[in-house]
Amino acid sequence: MKPNTDKEEKYLLDVRAISVFYEAIQATWDVWFTVREGSVTALVGSNGAGKTAIMKSISGILPTSEGSILFMDQVLDRLAPHERVERGISLVPEGRKVFPYLTVQENLEIGAYSRKARKRLNQTMAEIFELFPPLAARRKQLGVSLSGGEQQMLAIGRGLMSMPSLLMLDEPSLGLAPIMVKLVFEIIEKINAEGVTILLVEQNVRQTLQHAETAYVLETGRIKLKGKGSELLENPHIKKAYLGL
Repeated sequence: MKPNTDKEEKYLLDVRAISVFYEAIQATWDVWFTVREGSVTALVGSNGAGKTAIMKSISGILPTSEGSILFMDQVLDRLAPHERVERGISLVPEGRKVFPYLTVQENLEIGAYSRKARKRLNQTMAEIFELFPPLAARRKQLGVSLSGGEQQMLAIGRGLMSMPSLLMLDEPSLGLAPIMVKLVFEIIEKINAEGVTILLVEQNVRQTLQHAETAYVLETGRIKLKGKGSELLENPHIKKAYLGL
């Protein structure tokens, strides 16, 4: 589904007709979408719809068999994952994946491995600790000792340490208690207000559409719907398929 876009409008991320495979298994077909600079843009859909495959493709972990990905008008297709980080793309993966036997501080330091980020490591870390006070209090503790919510804070903080222009969050509320889910979405708003563009993948459709400027609905590997988050909340198909209404 190719979006109808104004030719004069510029996008931070422009995904053009990509198809992505997990080895021999095709995960997406002809996916088109754009992410406006400064926005919170969401990909929503059920488990297995292909959302994570798209995120991994943008970050360079999975190759695209067809189509192309542009970031700041530059084609990414031949760039390795670390080169995409250098360009300003950061992925916070599903399941948090913190390093369990490294301290909070060491986990954050690993996120600043690019040359640009290393130069500003101490200042960025101070900003992360200001954003996440529980991490500041536990900076010498091992990742494994943190609660699920604290580990998610650490994973997001590690992603921010690379100083990204685009922060991609894959299921950040997964497995968290309702109070922590609310906090995660507040953190996303705060990060976006600081000028970081957000691409958000979530199964929590209601919360996501309440926060997204633009959302794309992914079903069986294809984009089926696009619209403002607030508009999609009122869509009959969304209400029936995802909101139980």
